[in-house]
Amino acid sequence: MPDTSINQLLLERAIFEHVRLPLRSDRHQQYLSFYVDAGNLDRLRSKEWQVIFGRRGTGKTLLLGALHDSLRAEIGSDTGRNLPLSFTGYEFRASPIGIEVPEKIRGLAYFQIFMESLATQLSDAVESLTHTSWNQKLLGVHSRRIERVEKLAAEIVGHSQSGAPLSAYSEFERSHKSTEVFKDQSSFDLSIAATSDVRQPLRLGAGVTADKRSGSERRSVYEEVQSSPAIPRFIEARNKMVKLLDELQLSTLYILIDEWSALDATATTSIQPLFSELLKISFGGSDRIAIKIAANPHQVRFSNLTRRHYGLELGADIFVAANLDYSKMAQHEQLKFYESLLRKRLLVNEPSLDVRDAVATMFDEDAYRELVNGSEGVPRRFLQIFNSLAEYYDYRVVPPWGIDAVRDAITGTLVADIEVNFQSSASPLRVQLQDMATRARSRIFYVRKEDAAQLSDSIEELLEARLIHDIPHADVPPRIRLAFDAYRIDYGLWLYWVQGTGQTPRIDESLQFSDDPETVWGQTLHASQADSADLITCANCDAQFSRSERPYKIRGLCPNCYRDPRLAGAAGVSTPDQPE
Repeated sequence: MPDTSINQLLLERAIFEHVRLPLRSDRHQQYLSFYVDAGNLDRLRSKEWQVIFGRRGTGKTLLLGALHDSLRAEIGSDTGRNLPLSFTGYEFRASPIGIEVPEKIRGLAYFQIFMESLATQLSDAVESLTHTSWNQKLLGVHSRRIERVEKLAAEIVGHSQSGAPLSAYSEFERSHKSTEVFKDQSSFDLSIAATSDVRQPLRLGAGVTADKRSGSERRSVYEEVQSSPAIPRFIEARNKMVKLLDELQLSTLYILIDEWSALDATATTSIQPLFSELLKISFGGSDRIAIKIAANPHQVRFSNLTRRHYGLELGADIFVAANLDYSKMAQHEQLKFYESLLRKRLLVNEPSLDVRDAVATMFDEDAYRELVNGSEGVPRRFLQIFNSLAEYYDYRVVPPWGIDAVRDAITGTLVADIEVNFQSSASPLRVQLQDMATRARSRIFYVRKEDAAQLSDSIEELLEARLIHDIPHADVPPRIRLAFDAYRIDYGLWLYWVQGTGQTPRIDESLQFSDDPETVWGQTLHASQADSADLITCANCDAQFSRSERPYKIRGLCPNCYRDPRLAGAAGVSTPDQPE
């Protein structure tokens, strides 16, 4: 065993250095060093097309990065030659300046950029993937292989961008000019032009000139012009891709796309479905190519919902590998998970540190469990709270960190942002939700299934802002889930509300399902109360107004007196018709 005092100094120094480590995994890129597996990595090695769902900070990028690094480390070993290539949705976005581009053209352009980047990465991988002896290099075997790979890569880009003409999509232009000359030299000219283009409606045009004299001679001229635009050939691109994998002696290509929602953060246009459809056309027919996507579940749209269905169908074309918003771990497993995560990060700068008792050394009893509760299953949030505690205690572990300090760190670090989101949210449910949560001292609330459609927009908005979280259907008692959907209020927000009433929360009391029907009914949001919950009474001028009023939605101000309606005596804001 190492000397206790020396290990304490190493631990405190490791904590000091930990605060300076980036929270976002794409900024430290030490994916395998920091990754704690909960069974997802092996699942992602499947050749199925898979998606990882999760909101910000849940570990999507870290999981994809760990998959990439683990597969890359195995190249050349007996486990197989699988090449992972990583991309982000932001890489594909490019638009002309000052020109409005239709959604479908934009989606095609994004996909063509992706194909170009894919071909470039494959070309760049030649040196690391090919093992050539000195005599093969001398005979030019290595250089010829590089040439073949680069040619295939160029052909992949060509097929996905310029493609090749198709006569079925040709544009025809036919013109007919008829001239009739009369005996007394008068003339009558008629010109007709018609254009037939499969991409445009039929166009007809005519021009007439005439004088009053009659004539007797007619001459006709016909002209036809045909042009064939190039059509991208995505299936040919796939065939070339398989040949390229053969050339590199690879068994499977793993395409990893992070930040999928960057293609269209609103998930309301046809860009994501079109990109998905092009992925399916280009790679869907090959068992040599596996695609893994990481996306925010509230900002994703793999397919359209019209009769002309296109895109990737969830559960048929692509499958959910993991939903990081839903932790399937029991609490004791979560405690171990976050302890392992913390140990890995502490060891980065102090590899000689004995971390076996690090958590027990740092925290009082129940304080560490409260930290895990406050993280809400979001690793980045756990690390934010931990860093806040470290700074509060000046990076020292004596005395141990207590539960009151942990709760202050939860509210101080996170609730400022959460409360701003809650107040600025357009949801009419927040007043009702806060009153119900503090009265019942429970984070659980219910929505009747018959009210679900009416409240869906408000619930979705609160979910997206992390103010509430889904409770998986299977975790809800059968007697309740038959008639209700269940949700939980974010722990940090609930803690903030309860502390505001002067009450002291007890650990674990906030997630207990009740057997009493009256209690369940008292924890139920009702659509009939949503309209009244939407009204605010100004503390300055007593005016009552809707939360949807523009001054309140944009700046949180009463539309009558232009002051903060929550604070009596608040200073006003100057407006053209209301001086301060």
